Amino acid sequence: SYYYSIPHFDTTGLVSLNGENLIVTKSKGDSWQDHQWGDFSASRYGWEWMSVRLENGLIANIFLNIELKTHEVIDGLASIM
Repeated sequence: SYYYSIPHFDTTGLVSLNGENLIVTKSKGDSWQDHQWGDFSASRYGWEWMSVRLENGLIANIFLNIELKTHEVIDGLASIM
């Protein structure tokens, strides 16, 4: 199994939550992402997940299931705290 993590990087973009759009720009908060792969079989799906912590205290954890053959996103979920 192989694994890497990017623990701190600046994040920009747009977060839509309950019909409200929040602009994400460089701030005192940070984001992280990791990836694991190797010679093992978890299922026919792969996954990606990341977390964003914003200056206003919002934390979003995002998880995606990915079809390994087509690399299409099958489904996903997020928790917002």
